[in-house]
Parts: sequence; structure tokens; C-alpha cells
Amino acid sequence: MIIVFPGKDSASNSYLILEKKPALIDTGLGKGLLKEIGKHIPPEKIRFVINTHCHFDHIGGNGLFPKADILMHEKDAVAVKNEDSSVVLNGLFGGGICTRVTKTLSDGDSVDLGSGKLEVLHTPGHTAGSICLSFGKESALFTGDTLFSGCCGRTDLPTGSERDMGRSLKLISGLKYGKAYPGHGPSFTKGEADSTITASSALR
Repeated sequence: MIIVFPGKDSASNSYLILEKKPALIDTGLGKGLLKEIGKHIPPEKIRFVINTHCHFDHIGGNGLFPKADILMHEKDAVAVKNEDSSVVLNGLFGGGICTRVTKTLSDGDSVDLGSGKLEVLHTPGHTAGSICLSFGKESALFTGDTLFSGCCGRTDLPTGSERDMGRSLKLISGLKYGKAYPGHGPSFTKGEADSTITASSALR
């Protein structure tokens, strides 16, 4: 089961996946998140916090989950562990960086939720360590800031690359899924995603 916590103001969306080992994808800025999660399960029962990339609007609430494993791609984990504000962009939000990363991820890894698996796809472009997560059990794809409803992610921030974004969008276009859940904004279908990707300037 996927439960959506829409991001408020500039915070990212957060997604609670209720499986045998509950997981949370992105923690936004953390404001009000524990209360929302508590409507479904005790927050301390979350086993994994998985960040789609290292920008502070996606990792700002990581410190709220001291018992969970914090996972992110190895390339973005370097910036977090080194408290590199030029990459994490925490200065834009006035918060300190939670540097705890218990496991780094690479393309092709999977996160075992006990009753389903999240497959890791390295999709650089927005950041060098951006990932998407495929959840076959629900025919879902979590796209972070790589792909939104109607547009793809920006590539002009530190470690971003339009060339990498183009490659990542081509990868996503070849995937099979029913619904995509982005880092910001509403969910969308694969058909809508394919139309967005086809029109993207990153492919030109």
C-alpha cells in the first residue's frame, strides 16, 4: 500500500509504503510528517528512509527517524556526509544537514520490504546521484525530481547535467509501470510520462 503525503510549500512529497518492513521515500522538510505518519503506523516502525536525491527539500526530515536505515545513492551520499551545502542546498531552507547515511545505493540494487521489493534505478541529471525506485508489486515508479507531471527536473544546479537527464529519461521511457509518483506535484500515468519525455528538450 502506498500512502501519499503531499509536500507543502517547497517541501517534497513523501511516500509511505506499508509493507512488512515499512519504508518512507523522501522526508521533505519534516514539518508535520510524524503526525501524518502516525495516522497509519507508529513512526518508529519505519525500517527504511530512502532519499531520491540529496537536496534538502527531500532529506530535511531524515533526522526524525533515528531508528530507520537511511539510504541514498552513493554519489549524493558523499555531499550529505561532507555537509556540502553547495550541493545539498540546505542554506535555502535554513536547516542543518542530518549526515547519517546507513547504506549507499547503486543502480540495480533492491530494497527488500519483506513483502515486496523496491528496485533502484540510477537516473542522474537533476543531481549526480538521483534515483528512481520501481515498485513492481504496485506497478509504481517513484521518480523524485527526474520526472514530474508535464515536465522533467531542472539540470542547472550543482552536479546536474542535461546530457545525463536525457539518458535517464530514455531509460524511464523503456520501463513498464502503471503510475508514477514524483518528488513534487501530482501522480501521473505512464502514457502521460511518455508524452512529457518525448517533448523534453533534454532529448534534443
